[in-house]
Amino acid sequence: MRPTDRLKAAWLTAPANLAVMRALDAARPGCARYVGGCVRNTLRGLPSDDFDVATQLTPSEVIAALEAASIRAVPTGLEHGTITAVHESLSLTRFESRWIQALLPVRMPRWTR
Repeated sequence: MRPTDRLKAAWLTAPANLAVMRALDAARPGCARYVGGCVRNTLRGLPSDDFDVATQLTPSEVIAALEAASIRAVPTGLEHGTITAVHESLSLTRFESRWIQALLPVRMPRWTR
């Protein structure tokens, strides 16, 4: 079963979200997962407009990965390891530098396909 077979949501294939996830995957394949409200709301059949991602990358690696993909990185909560990626209409995508074990991680497929 592919990861996207587990959860169906338009935000999983939204161009801005894909660009951010591809940027992170280019830095370290498989290092990022959607977590939090976007996953919870989708499972409950509710809309999602806030996308949180947990990653193994450090804040400086996240910033470098996003900037390499021409995505603006804003250190909105650097003391907590939170970086905001601003791309197209997304300005609330947060990245936590510490690894979070989610109960139901949604890992996106390889972005090179």
